[in-house]
Amino acid sequence: MVIKYRKSVFFIVAVFSILSCSVEKKQKAGENSPAEGKINSYYLAGPLRERVKNSVLSLEDGYKELIFISPGGLPSDALEIANEIIDKKYKIIISQLCLSACAEYILPAAKSIEFRYPAPKENVPTPHAPLIGFHWNAMMIEHLMRENAEYGLEHCTFSDSKNLNALQLNAGVNNEFWKEVLVKLGRSDFTVDYRANECPWKIMEFENDFWFPTSKQLRKMYKLKFKGSVCADDYESCTQAIDSLWPKGHRFVIGDRVYVSQDKG
Repeated sequence: MVIKYRKSVFFIVAVFSILSCSVEKKQKAGENSPAEGKINSYYLAGPLRERVKNSVLSLEDGYKELIFISPGGLPSDALEIANEIIDKKYKIIISQLCLSACAEYILPAAKSIEFRYPAPKENVPTPHAPLIGFHWNAMMIEHLMRENAEYGLEHCTFSDSKNLNALQLNAGVNNEFWKEVLVKLGRSDFTVDYRANECPWKIMEFENDFWFPTSKQLRKMYKLKFKGSVCADDYESCTQAIDSLWPKGHRFVIGDRVYVSQDKG
């Protein structure tokens, strides 16, 4: 299944590397054994792709908490990480941000969840409660494909959609939360690009880039259980966090309010 975008949000990965660089320096390659006399937690900063996945899968026994700072990632890698979290019964701590696949896969998989402000060693200039953000997911894509495609769906497995649905259903969160997200993303421009004997490609763009729910919305709509607060609980703080990560002119929904990013400073 291939997806194209007219409006890309991948630039956040580059900006994110600035946020996480100090954390990365603290976590040297091969340091996968918990230190004696310290809290058994492990930092994982970056996209949910092969590097982070391999870090999780290679952890030795003794760790109880995984601290994630992630802008999202690939469904296949996120699913493997989530299954490992479930098997090892890890507590998940979120600092700074947890977007897209992080919010869709990692949070439901956790034994327990804590949202916290950045630790001093993370060197965040303006600390804020973490941004928990949602945009499209595999289940939403399947829905939009079935709604818009005239033919070619016999070549689509929708395996990512099935796997995510099963994960969220088994975790006890609302596996139809994507419907709430779809409403918040606003008007969509979804075009199907047909290819011979292939699952059609999708070209899509939404009115809003991300929805950042409040704690109340996460608990009531997503059925997520956690400790702590999220950035959307404080609208002004959340706008400042958004402005530090995205360039001017991008649209977001904070709770129920639309916000357009401004120039930094």
